[in-house]
Order: sequence, then structure tokens, then C-alpha cells
Amino acid sequence: MISSFQQLFRRLVLSPLSIVFIGILSGCGGGGGGGGVSISSLDGTWSGTIEDPHGNMFPYQVTIVSGSIIESVVNGMITGTTGTIIKEFSSDVVFSVVLAGGVEAGFIVDSAARYAVFVDENFNFGVVQKGAGSLPGFLITDIDGNLNGLIVETSDLSANGFVEQSSSGSCTGLICTGTSSNGVTSTVNFDGVFDSMFGRWEGDYTNSAGGSGDVTLLMSTDKKFVGAYACDYTSTFPVGCDFSAWVK
Repeated sequence: MISSFQQLFRRLVLSPLSIVFIGILSGCGGGGGGGGVSISSLDGTWSGTIEDPHGNMFPYQVTIVSGSIIESVVNGMITGTTGTIIKEFSSDVVFSVVLAGGVEAGFIVDSAARYAVFVDENFNFGVVQKGAGSLPGFLITDIDGNLNGLIVETSDLSANGFVEQSSSGSCTGLICTGTSSNGVTSTVNFDGVFDSMFGRWEGDYTNSAGGSGDVTLLMSTDKKFVGAYACDYTSTFPVGCDFSAWVK
């Protein structure tokens, strides 16, 4: 099992683009109940970036009304994607989405419901921020700082198919170190490709359990949140990939 930073990153070339929203919520609505973020706090337009299964980056925007995805815009074009949000009963911040057509997706949000990491079964992956403006342009050093949040493992993207653990770390000079609640420590070297337009860092990791693999990290528009996926070199999606959401 991979953990910490490694649990967050991997790119696989999978099925064609099927943009899905994986959003931001907790609470009731869209199927399911419980504590955490209220469904009403998710209403609004969320903006950020999305990486398709082939590694292409695009501006991304999704609108939520009463626990439903009513509009998705990729690279300025309305996709027609809609969906229903379903709460993970075991978590206040991890949720499932069932899109029109049956595509399943999952998302992780921060406790204040300001940011979200999302991934669908076709491996579209992105980070969105509620009420965000246009992309600001990013510096390679924007990744530096302390990080706290969650790592999520899943064998599928269906409702209640997620296991989460807390995680913390820090980044300096493109080297990030992190520890997850299971005690595994990881080191990530972001010496791969950096995309200053979309705020994407790529690299590789090693960890204290003997694991290694690829890492991809995306940053929110205000540069205060990062989402990432980590996948070892030998496993398959989604079992071999873990996903993370961290606040800086």
C-alpha cells in the first residue's frame, strides 16, 4: 500500500475525456445525510483547472445548485455534464458524484468548503475553488510551505468506497516531505515538468515502506490549496492511486 505524498499522484492514459464534476460538500442532499459542510454552502460556481486522461490541462468551471451539478465548462465550452452529489457516510469531506450517463466520480473538500479535489472513473483530475477568478499565473516556488489535509484511498469511485487518513508535510526548493497517520513518511522531488499557466507540478516519490512512483500536483487559483494524486509504477487505477487535498 502506498501512502503520504505517494498516495496522491499518478497519471494513466485511460478512457476518453468525460468531464465530471467532483465537488464540494458534506451534509445532506443529493442522497445521504450526516454532519459536516451543509449542502447549501456548496451552491455557486467553482473554478480552477482540470487534467484530462492524456495529461492535457484546461480551465474548468462547475456550477452547483441544491446538491446538483447543473453546468460544467471546460476551456470556455459548456459540456452539458450534470450530476447528483452523494455523501460518503463515513466522512465529512469525502463524497461521491453520479453523473448523467452513469459515470462515477469522487471528491475531497477542505473543512470550510472553499476548495475541492476531484477525479472521475475516466481519470479526469482537477482542483476547484469556490468563487475563484481567472488563473493568476504560477511561480515554481509557489509550492513552498506547510501542508495539512487528507489522503484518500479507493478501490472504486462508488458511494462509500473511500478510506481516508490525515496527512501533513512541507515543501522547500521543489522537495516535499510528508507523513500520513499510518506513520509512513514520503519524499517527493518535483524536478519534472512545471506548468506556470495552470499551476501543475510533476515529479516522483519514494517512501519509508519501500514504495515509489509518479506524482502530479495542482494548485488553486489563490495558491492556498493543493490537490494531488500519487500512483506507484506497477498498479492500476484507481486501486494503485491515492488522492490528496491539502490546505497551505
